[in-house]
Formats: sequence, C-alpha cells, structure tokens
Amino acid sequence: MNPLRSQPFRSIVAWICFLGVAGLGVAADLTTKSLAVIHLKNAPPFRVIPHLLQFEYTQNYGAVFGMGQGQAPLFITVSVAAILFLVYLFSTSGRSRLYQIILGLLLAGVIGNMFDRLSLGYVRDMIHVFPGVYWPDWVVRMLPAHWQPRPGERLEVFEW
Repeated sequence: MNPLRSQPFRSIVAWICFLGVAGLGVAADLTTKSLAVIHLKNAPPFRVIPHLLQFEYTQNYGAVFGMGQGQAPLFITVSVAAILFLVYLFSTSGRSRLYQIILGLLLAGVIGNMFDRLSLGYVRDMIHVFPGVYWPDWVVRMLPAHWQPRPGERLEVFEW
C-alpha cells in the first residue's frame, strides 16, 4: 500500500479534522434546519440583505436547483456514493489538514441532507439568495422549455 495513502488512516489528527469536523457540521446542519422549521416554516421571509439574501423555509423534494423532484431513492444512492468518494479522497489527503477539514464539511452536508431524505422524504432548507431578482426576458427565451415560467410569470434568478 502506498505509505502516503495510508497515512491519514493512522493519524488521529487527520481523523479529527475529517470526522470531527463532519460530526460538528452534521450537528450544526440539523440544528439550523430544526430552528428553521420552528421560526420560519409559517412565517414571512426574514430579509438579511434585500435582493441578495433572505431566510425562508422550503422543502426540496429534488436535488440542486429543484431538479429531479421525487427521486429520493436516486439521491440516497448518490449520497452513499459521495460518502464513499469522500472517504477515498480522505485516504489520499496525506498531511493536508485544510483539505481534510474541507472534506469533513462536505461529508457533513451529504450526511445532513441524506438524513433529511431518509427521515422526512425531502431536504429542509432556509437560505434564499437573490430573492426577488428575475432573469431578463431575453435570457428566459433561450432556456429549455421545462425551465420556462408559466405565462404571465417571471423566472427568478435563484428560486430554489
């Protein structure tokens, strides 16, 4: 076995950077999602920076950008594959602590969303960037038909 590859598996510091950060990240992820349900679910959006950032509770039954609605088994399979890939990347991380921390943060996100999908059937979210900012009509006309808004509606830049 490549000594550089096995090195992270033998280092307690590497494991703390990877799994410790992942554990803290999952705890933070699930806590903020629970707080979003309590404080934002039936409340108006909380504007932080107008037209840039607001907190607003949503339930995503799909994946990124709302794609693949209702395909939870597929996304759970992809999540398991992502976890395995992150463990592989950790195994090749050598002594790069920053890289191990980043991998731990990614692992936390995957596990947090997978927990939501398995326990609830959807992913809870609360971050809405560019609220109330819409694509110009000339851009919308170039998008695929399934992305087109209903007649009389506009397409928000980041509605998910």
